[in-house]
Amino acid sequence: MRILSPKARQLKIYSKYQQPSQWKSKLVPEIRLCGKWLEDMGFDYGEHVTLRLEGERLIIEPVGELRKNPQLEIW
Repeated sequence: MRILSPKARQLKIYSKYQQPSQWKSKLVPEIRLCGKWLEDMGFDYGEHVTLRLEGERLIIEPVGELRKNPQLEIW
C-alpha cells in the first residue's frame, strides 16, 4: 500500500571512496536510504526501483514486473 501524501525527508549526502581500478580510488557522493519510513511509503526489500532525474529532482519509482521477482535483474 503506497501512502498518497508521504512526508518529505531530509538526507545527508555522504562521501565514499570508490575504487575503479586496483591503483586508484576516487571520492564520489553517496545517498543512503533506509528505515521503516520506506516501508511505510510502500517500498519493500527485494524490490527493484528506477532512479531518474527531472530537473533538480531525483525520482524513485518501483519497476513494474520486477517489483517482487528476485530472479530478474537490472544491469
